[in-house]
Amino acid sequence: MTFPHAGPWGGCRASTYARVPAYGPKTMASRRIWALWGVATVLTVPFSFILWWIGGMGMCGSEIYETPPGSVGDSLCEALVEPVAPWAAIAALPTLLAAAGGFAGVRLGRRRLFYFSLITPFVLAVLGVQVFLIIF
Repeated sequence: MTFPHAGPWGGCRASTYARVPAYGPKTMASRRIWALWGVATVLTVPFSFILWWIGGMGMCGSEIYETPPGSVGDSLCEALVEPVAPWAAIAALPTLLAAAGGFAGVRLGRRRLFYFSLITPFVLAVLGVQVFLIIF
């Protein structure tokens, strides 16, 4: 008895096997893509730190310029920056976006998601710093 997709020796034809992409420079599973993801994720850490530092200093003021009592900066400082954890979590979003989005892009094989996840954190951090410098 032979099956409809059986070859001359009774096995399945090669065309019925799932095509698995080989590891190479043009696939999303290549070592170069994983290395790019790792380097870009590590490079977002200083940007997150700068966002954390400038945002915290902007909301809480500094030794030279003290914000007037009851200002928006004081209330944001008491709610977000002084307990450290909430503001650190917000400032870490660029790094988390690069790590999670880049990993998902590589694993799912989606180039747009991968490159979006590696470019957006830098843009987000630069825009965040600019907003804090303008507002506070």
